[in-house]
Amino acid sequence: MAAAIVAGVGAVGAVATGVIGATTTDGRPSAAERPATATVDRVTLVRSQTVPGTLGYGVATSVEHPSLGGQSAGGQTGAGSTGAGATGGGQTGGGQTGGGPTAGGQTVEGQTGGKQSVGGRTAGGQTGGGSTGGGQAVGGSTGGGSTGGGSTVGGSTVGGSSGGGQAVGGQTAGGQTVGGSSGGGQTSGGPTGGGQTVGGQTLGGQVAGGQTVSGSSGGGQAVGGAAGGGQTISGQTAGGQTAGGQSAGGPTVGGQSAGGRRVDRQIADGQTAGGRLTWLPAPGAVVERGKPVYAVDEHPVPLLYGSTPLYRDLSADMDGQDVRVVEDNLAALGYTGFTVDDHYTSGTADAVRKWQRDLGIPDTGILGPGRAVVAPGARRVAAVAAVPGRAAAGPVLTWTGTERTVAVDLNVQYEDLVQIGTTATVKLPDGTTAEARVTDIGTAASAPPGAGNGRPAEGTSARPQDATLPVVLAVPQQDRLGRFQAAPVEVTLVAETRSNVLAVPINALVALREGGYAIEVVGTGPPGSPGDYRPVTPGMFVNGRVEVSGPDIAQGLAVVVPR
Repeated sequence: MAAAIVAGVGAVGAVATGVIGATTTDGRPSAAERPATATVDRVTLVRSQTVPGTLGYGVATSVEHPSLGGQSAGGQTGAGSTGAGATGGGQTGGGQTGGGPTAGGQTVEGQTGGKQSVGGRTAGGQTGGGSTGGGQAVGGSTGGGSTGGGSTVGGSTVGGSSGGGQAVGGQTAGGQTVGGSSGGGQTSGGPTGGGQTVGGQTLGGQVAGGQTVSGSSGGGQAVGGAAGGGQTISGQTAGGQTAGGQSAGGPTVGGQSAGGRRVDRQIADGQTAGGRLTWLPAPGAVVERGKPVYAVDEHPVPLLYGSTPLYRDLSADMDGQDVRVVEDNLAALGYTGFTVDDHYTSGTADAVRKWQRDLGIPDTGILGPGRAVVAPGARRVAAVAAVPGRAAAGPVLTWTGTERTVAVDLNVQYEDLVQIGTTATVKLPDGTTAEARVTDIGTAASAPPGAGNGRPAEGTSARPQDATLPVVLAVPQQDRLGRFQAAPVEVTLVAETRSNVLAVPINALVALREGGYAIEVVGTGPPGSPGDYRPVTPGMFVNGRVEVSGPDIAQGLAVVVPR
């Protein structure tokens, strides 16, 4: 059978040439060419690869409070605010509004022009060049309204006569309304933006800048806060006075921002959709189902488990996966009276109301964006991106999972080593080990220039062997990780294990001319005499050994290993 031998196999998938039976001049094999021997052993073969990895809490994701308050109407707020004169209850801060439109006062060439609405119609004109124009009398007579500098065309009154209203150079010099609803406000130095004063008189008590609704106003009276430029950020108007809002920035357009940034508004159910952040968790805190992620206007925004976010306001007779998320969580939190499915029923709404009452928020039975946060499970706060008191819009915090995992950028040449469930051993910096298993395998990506074992030539793409495969491994026994929160580790990936198999050195394997493989059993004849070649079926190759099997192969059999 020796004539059928082609060569010895020296490695996986490679055939190594060798001299078999070479002899010295006296016919005996030379020492250098005399074959070595080995035995067929019964062993456990483990195919693995050790690669670097990183221990940590995984990739951090951002939590953002949605901008429900409105839309941008274009235009930025100019470098100033409304006029410098004192109003009835507060003082408007310097400068004037420049840029986009306002509601209740049209901006004209960078300044507020005060198209005043009285009973749903325009009572005046626009302010241009700092002067008041087009005062219209509504239900009253004009008294003493003379013009100085062509600024005011008569002071108009509401329910009374105007007393001594004289305009000098576009400014109202003290026209006080007799029998009207004005609070006696005196303006000086320019027009009042929003709360339009026509001849020293507020028409209808309606003010659009320091916004009052159906109340007694003195030239744009802001009660409870100073106006700082026209843009109301969380103040609402209630009963004729500003409810505590400060103005800063751009104009308010019915709850929408005309200055390019969101302006908070009060939503229909009474809960503030924008509002201000009033509580934030500490970094490292763990948030579980039903617990608050953060709070807006002292209303907690709780965590729900699931994969579909709350992208709309849910109410009775609505269907979808977001409904199932809500009902799954309500059931897990102990609420009843509904069936967990994709349909939002009146029973679901009742359960939501009970939950909302327990949370201390308005019990509307409606749930939607900004009222809860959805995540796959419990989360650990990685970092806080906001501060209490800030407007509740945009990034609030980042978070991760609650268990430490190991991330590996695996070179694609080892791609066949991993699949979901592949086991591994993680070696920590202090030498201790922990068992792990593959839970996620990403998509291979090319390494950046200069990464990997070499650098591609200029103008060429990364070499295939430089591409890496992101792999994530879970560590079931978290206590084995000790106090390490983030650390470099060594990961030994175990791709395959073959227990209780027969194996020989790879170099003992020879290829047959007619196909297949064999091993040469050490002969019993004189040195250099041909041995006995027995066919084998090779199995796993690992660490210089190969699994073999065949009808005439047994443990302890001595085989030839060519040098």
